[in-house]
Amino acid sequence: MESGRMDPNNRYSPLAIKCELLPGVPLPIYSAVTGAKANAAVQAIRATNAADSIFIAILTGNWIRLPRSQPYPIPLARGDGHPEFKKALIDNSDEAYVVTTLGKIFAKLDLAGVNAALDLDDKYADPDKKPYAEVKIEPEKAACLKLVTTSRPSSGFVLSILSAIVRDHLEADSTPPNRSSFIAAESVDVPHILFPFTKLPQSWYHQIETEFPHPRTRREEFMSTYFSVPSTSQQ
Repeated sequence: MESGRMDPNNRYSPLAIKCELLPGVPLPIYSAVTGAKANAAVQAIRATNAADSIFIAILTGNWIRLPRSQPYPIPLARGDGHPEFKKALIDNSDEAYVVTTLGKIFAKLDLAGVNAALDLDDKYADPDKKPYAEVKIEPEKAACLKLVTTSRPSSGFVLSILSAIVRDHLEADSTPPNRSSFIAAESVDVPHILFPFTKLPQSWYHQIETEFPHPRTRREEFMSTYFSVPSTSQQ
């Protein structure tokens, strides 16, 4: 509400976008609402407006996984009702977009492998060490679920190799689609979107800090094994 006013300097100014608030159980760590009431509200909005509306879901995950045999992204989430709420968004949408940074994409692992790589397990009492669940994607929704992220040139960047892996896995173009063709495309024909991005520090070490904001993921073996980052000695 603070950011969405038409006139940010007038506290009586209306919001720039017509919107509704969902009921549900607050999930403070993610500033979210979840639970059966939230899921039912999403379904009700869809049912009430289905005749003359297109529903677009925009969501993300703590991490994103690319299934080995399927060209679509799977968001990972945790917290009571969080994966289920994201599923409700996807299930009730005509198009769904998973937005993420490139360094949050696991392109080689199943869910168990991701949790093992991050050393997450239910045996830990620390909530930051609890494992992730993945959002269940129904087969009929998979074709309408698209990734929005950035890409890197073919060499010279920390995530150049990962970028190529993601692009090849998704069979995505190396440049964003033409705006008019994107707007006109049917839901199943909408492409994944990989925006070229090179505004990164020249220093290899500073690039690593930028691409991997969590210090525990900056270990050389971890980055090499799961994100195809060349070792520092190769630079």
